[in-house]
Amino acid sequence: MQSSAVMQTFSPQLPRKTSIPIFNDWFDIVQAETPELLDQAFRLRYQVYCRERGYEESAAFTDQRETDSFDNHSVHSLIVSRVDDSILGTVRLVLAGNDASTPIFPMHQICRNFRIAHMRPLCLSKTAEISRFAISKVARKYLTISASQDGFRVKKPGENTRLARPSIVLGLMKAILQMSLERGITDWLAVMDPSLLRLLARFGIYFQPVGPLVAYHGMRQPCYGNIQFLLKRIRKEQPDIWAFITDEGYFSPSP
Repeated sequence: MQSSAVMQTFSPQLPRKTSIPIFNDWFDIVQAETPELLDQAFRLRYQVYCRERGYEESAAFTDQRETDSFDNHSVHSLIVSRVDDSILGTVRLVLAGNDASTPIFPMHQICRNFRIAHMRPLCLSKTAEISRFAISKVARKYLTISASQDGFRVKKPGENTRLARPSIVLGLMKAILQMSLERGITDWLAVMDPSLLRLLARFGIYFQPVGPLVAYHGMRQPCYGNIQFLLKRIRKEQPDIWAFITDEGYFSPSP
């Protein structure tokens, strides 16, 4: 890959077409299926949610691991940098709990009256909530890549253009899809930052609003997506994105 190609890859004007090669060259998806990997997911969440963004009180997590009761029935994935094996992103998929005394999904704690008129009837065992979609400050603000005579290197702010964030967002969506289909999930719920929804829309990934914005760490949009419908639209509008997140159709639900 030549230097000019790398510069084009990080043009902020072209996140849809360039995020795939960035991710394939620089990041890996790892499902957090061991205590060690889960620990890294919880520590990254603490870094992002407590220290960087101040969403949660640091004092509530003396072990510097941000967790809650929903982690007991969730699956998690990580985005790992190939440069130094650092953890740059994480997301969890909350599966339906079986404790009648607690909310089924985090969404039920936040949104008391979201609309379901335009949602198909949901089977709880096939529904999951996308949650704790977290990207580290390093990835969100500082990671840029350039070519040099001895290969590629990570650069500091101000040396060049940015951003790796769109590629990590796309990688997290790929991780969510993989975790979902491995567990028979057909429908997603989420409460998302509107800016994230706009970025996903640039990839052809559209979630359906199911209620008004709610105040939760800023204004957030409750939304819903049927996986099969979402993938069908992505394949029609953005076939390159569809090929990436489904591994050329390997992770794709049966009709």
